[in-house]
Amino acid sequence: MLCVNKINKITDRGPPDFITNGLQAAVLEWIRSLDLELVSILLARSWPLSILDSSEPRWRPTEVTDTDNVVRLDRRQRLLRWDRRPPNEIFLEGFVPIVTREYPDWEETDLYGFAKNNHPSFFVSTTKTQRNKKKYVWTPRSANRGIVYQYEIYAPGGVDVNESLLHESPWPNQMEVAFPGGIQNIYIRSARELQDGRIQRIWVNPNFLDPGELEPIASSSRTPNVIWRENHPDGDHKDSDGRSKRSAIFDDDLMYGGAGGVEEDTFGEETDNPKPFPDGEFTIESIKDNNLFLDLTQNVSGGIIHSHIYNGGENQIWVLSYDENKKGYKIKSKQNPSLLLSWNSNATSREIILRGYIESNSRNQYWRIEKTNEYFRFRNLENPQMIITVQNNSSDYGGKELTVQTEAGDERNSQEWKIKPMSYKLVANGDYYMFSRDLSDKVVDFSNQEDSLVHGHTFMDNDNQKWNFTYDSGKQAYKIRSLRKANLFLSWNASSKEMVLRAYTESSNKDQYWRIEQTDNESYRFRNLENLSLILMLSKEDSPYGGLNLIVHDSNDDTNFYSYWKIKPIFYQYVPDGDYHIFNHNFPNTLIDYTNQEGALVHGHNYFGNNNQKWSFVFDGNIKAYKIKSGVRSDLLLTWDSNAVSKEMVLRAYAESENMSQYWRLDKLNNGSYKLKNRYDYEKIIALTNNDSPYGGRELLISGTVESGNNWYLKRIGEVALPNGKFRIATKLNYKKVVDFDHKYNLIIIDNLNLATSEWEIKYDSSYKAYNIHSADSLNIGWIYQNKNFFVKVDNIDGPDSRDARYYWTIEYSIQHGCYMIRSYHEPSHAVGYFDNNSVITDTSTYSDNQLFHFIPLKN
Repeated sequence: MLCVNKINKITDRGPPDFITNGLQAAVLEWIRSLDLELVSILLARSWPLSILDSSEPRWRPTEVTDTDNVVRLDRRQRLLRWDRRPPNEIFLEGFVPIVTREYPDWEETDLYGFAKNNHPSFFVSTTKTQRNKKKYVWTPRSANRGIVYQYEIYAPGGVDVNESLLHESPWPNQMEVAFPGGIQNIYIRSARELQDGRIQRIWVNPNFLDPGELEPIASSSRTPNVIWRENHPDGDHKDSDGRSKRSAIFDDDLMYGGAGGVEEDTFGEETDNPKPFPDGEFTIESIKDNNLFLDLTQNVSGGIIHSHIYNGGENQIWVLSYDENKKGYKIKSKQNPSLLLSWNSNATSREIILRGYIESNSRNQYWRIEKTNEYFRFRNLENPQMIITVQNNSSDYGGKELTVQTEAGDERNSQEWKIKPMSYKLVANGDYYMFSRDLSDKVVDFSNQEDSLVHGHTFMDNDNQKWNFTYDSGKQAYKIRSLRKANLFLSWNASSKEMVLRAYTESSNKDQYWRIEQTDNESYRFRNLENLSLILMLSKEDSPYGGLNLIVHDSNDDTNFYSYWKIKPIFYQYVPDGDYHIFNHNFPNTLIDYTNQEGALVHGHNYFGNNNQKWSFVFDGNIKAYKIKSGVRSDLLLTWDSNAVSKEMVLRAYAESENMSQYWRLDKLNNGSYKLKNRYDYEKIIALTNNDSPYGGRELLISGTVESGNNWYLKRIGEVALPNGKFRIATKLNYKKVVDFDHKYNLIIIDNLNLATSEWEIKYDSSYKAYNIHSADSLNIGWIYQNKNFFVKVDNIDGPDSRDARYYWTIEYSIQHGCYMIRSYHEPSHAVGYFDNNSVITDTSTYSDNQLFHFIPLKN
């Protein structure tokens, strides 16, 4: 595996500081929040030896050279994925990888192994559209059997497999882009549903975040186009034989590179498709004038239709309904479905403006929509020469006048429109923070004061700042409930003159409902359903309670306000229940340790590997926090005695109670470590000090200040760090220096000369939860622990005493260092290391560079 220093060395294949969107697409929050370099280390743990000198994981840059040699943004490069799962799952959840846990093992993060076999992992595979005058697509041979979906993806970041693995890429014609942590649903534009190789319908994802300048979805007039919605009655089509299942025992069979080939994509080449859009709700935006939309000015028959600045109102939403006989669309106002987009071609005045008229079945109420590059034009069915056109002059209602006229020639964009499907349920029901996009430390906060004010406050990670979103399909809007007081909802009192927000008890009023809309920069705006032109904004004025005022205000006047928000899901159970060691970030060999002395003190101590340092994490779904039980006695819990008269700040192991000071929340950091926050007071976190404890360790405190030792790594005890197999074991500082043995059968460090004696086969023993390390050249001999500061010996370990604990080793991966430590199972505080004379001995573990190793896999 490659270490941080190895990755930093490899810069000869491109600029060292190229810009990438990296992990931005990941559906797994814990992946998205990690440092990119950290994930690169995970990916490269079994990098092929032949390319160690010349390659590394290559993330797609923000600008890619596509297969047709055109430079595009990564968000505009068309990727595809074949999958058996239907839109009701994928458009709702995104592409969630098979492996989602926070501590994936070697094989589950191995890019080379995934590309070769597509085994269960934390990757999601995609393939590039290959363009060479025509479009070509890598296609699995099984795509013509059963129900299969071809999903169309425009996603940021990801790893280019061919660029990364060079000549070792196992299936180069697949042109694979792999996404650690999966792909969010907002980056999936459409899906083709196929049954036995025949296209049944095209699914359109209304939640797709359009980067603009994309070619239209390939479609045919003979194929139904369907706008997806949650629980769509046709959105669950899949085979009944279980092939659509996903679990840790199912390989990603459709994307296995060895089971497919490149084929021409001939679908959707119809140049004059009369039905480019399915029936449904859309907004229609002018290409000439940014942010101006087709708008019904008055909710009366004969009301003028013009283009106007977007205001979120239903007068700017239009319902398209295709008529197969007339080969044209009726376009109805959502505000008043009895009013149709109309040109009164029969008017005595021969007016050419547009109005909303009651349905008359006249041909001048039908429109043909034709594609012009990536945009569209509207031709009137009464006279197809007449096209909807934006004029330069203002309308009487504050927008731009619309007319019908013949082709505009030089001002072609005045007749071009972007048509976007409407979606109202953009986030799943659940618990969230609402962070200001521009003031990143400010969140929507319930003050919990008598006046029930809601304001913007510095992030404190308490229940005042947590909100439950619940979608109401009838109102097509959300209710947002406080998690501090579950009977209170985020509200604007529309009947009063004030514009501030408060938390009120539930009513049937529309001013307690919010429409969420997604912006191009992956943030959100909140529109109040009572008046959709008013959006949630953070002002620059101080609130009475130490924050900033939160108000509703005109969406087109946000110059002095902060109106964009990041909606961040709240996670509580970062790690599964189980036994862990809790290592300190600054002092890597120091763990949280129960002294087992009178007073039940808990402190920090050097690694011993005994039960004093084992802690069992048990998640409570109601409290949404962990109890952390001692490995010495399961009835003793890691506790801060917050009620002590002395107000002590040390930690102890006390018998279980219902006190909140025995519960702990994990706060995940981008380096893979955690802060341990006390549930009684979220501002109090566990910190390691430089002071000595009474029992030979370091003092642990519960602290509200920023200490140097308050970040912790959790390492699950007994987890298999490496698969059984053959490896060279190289030093952290130089992967060309490997472990071998001399004529006295002592381990030594030598230059890698590809000797058979430098090859080692490791075998995991599930009862010991440790490894034998055999010589791959002579399987009956292997590593033997002798004692502290003694050589590691190579001798027979397969005899009658093969269960001798000295023959076993625990191998642990350090995400902090990106390498492995090898500990004696017999004496866990002793780790394998080497000295300047290249002798390999065991000594007290320190996590110094001479005790850290790479395991480089050997091909079978």
